Amino acid sequence: MEVFAGMARELEYRKILLITTYTYPDFSGSGRNAFSFARFLAGNGFRVTILSFNRNMKRKCRETVEGVKVRRIPYFPGNLFSKILSLFTILPGYFFNVVRNDILAVYGTRIPAYEAVLLLGRCMRKRVIFRPLLPGVDDLHSLMEKKWRIFWPVCRFVFRGIDVYFSINKQFTEAYHGYFPNSDKCVEGVQGVDTDRYKPADPDEKKLLRQQLSIPRDILVLVSAGFVIPRKGYREMIMALSKVKIPFLYMVLGEYRFGEDHFLRNNRDWAQDTVEMGNTILGERIRFVGETERVAEYLRASHLFIHSAGKEGFPNALLEAMSCGICSLVRRFPGMDESFCRHDQNMIIYKEPSQLPGLVEKYGSHPQEMERIGRNAAEIIRKRGSFHWVLENVTL
Repeated sequence: MEVFAGMARELEYRKILLITTYTYPDFSGSGRNAFSFARFLAGNGFRVTILSFNRNMKRKCRETVEGVKVRRIPYFPGNLFSKILSLFTILPGYFFNVVRNDILAVYGTRIPAYEAVLLLGRCMRKRVIFRPLLPGVDDLHSLMEKKWRIFWPVCRFVFRGIDVYFSINKQFTEAYHGYFPNSDKCVEGVQGVDTDRYKPADPDEKKLLRQQLSIPRDILVLVSAGFVIPRKGYREMIMALSKVKIPFLYMVLGEYRFGEDHFLRNNRDWAQDTVEMGNTILGERIRFVGETERVAEYLRASHLFIHSAGKEGFPNALLEAMSCGICSLVRRFPGMDESFCRHDQNMIIYKEPSQLPGLVEKYGSHPQEMERIGRNAAEIIRKRGSFHWVLENVTL
């Protein structure tokens, strides 16, 4: 890694700033992944700070959570006028935090005035890492399409100045190289998971976890994790699972009670209708757990993880399930890296929800196959999917 002017030469003295739209205690996937990575960095002796936003001053502006410094810039997103006024707190907040750190990691383009962070990092000669989150939203092609053509050179200038473009999906890579074909700044990989927290459970641990979580001992346990929103495919999964002919319990670890101020409040009615639909169709075979801090425990107590979203960057919950040594049934999504996602080796890849009943019955009735795939999943996470890999190949 190049040592820039003003940057500490020793790795352990370099200060790392992770900038994300939401973070703990909110249940945003990218925000929680950033917090977990920050906790991992702090646990390994790095000085790390998360910079996020204090919407309408409902959180603390400064706090330390599990050894991680969290800083929130006041932000008032109620209307266009208040958003413009918020720039008078956001831009000085960016300057103050960028100047104090050596390495900047920017999570997506939903961050207000994210271009200012990238430019500040470039001007101050910091190491700048940008990680897009969702194809069709913040890949370079989509970003350009949303801007007037007159601003395209500005956008290209901003992204040309970053040091690492961290691509977690093949579509991100293709879009990036479409604009910067000769660049070597694009690093492909998954966003990482804390393998110390998400790890396989032996039979005795699994039995104890089920007792603690009030899960029946002798039943096939299926699990999914993520917001109950249309993109995640829960309704299709519910209809598919209604056709499964063997006993099971399906647990949904995902927030579905969206308040007035929640960033997913427009999905509130859809989420409530989905919960009612699931309870009506599956009855006692489904359990909507809601938001929980015990995701690792639920995963470690389960047999099969089910993913059914049609569009993803790379699902955080899938990484966590694989790290826990769970056999995962994964719906193919555009841009999937098939050198990492290996069908019938470390996961089962399917195309349509209609295939789920047969897959659940097949693997639910063959525990040795589930264990084989789960072991392989945990192994590839240790090699290419841990926070250690991200630290060594992206951050530093």
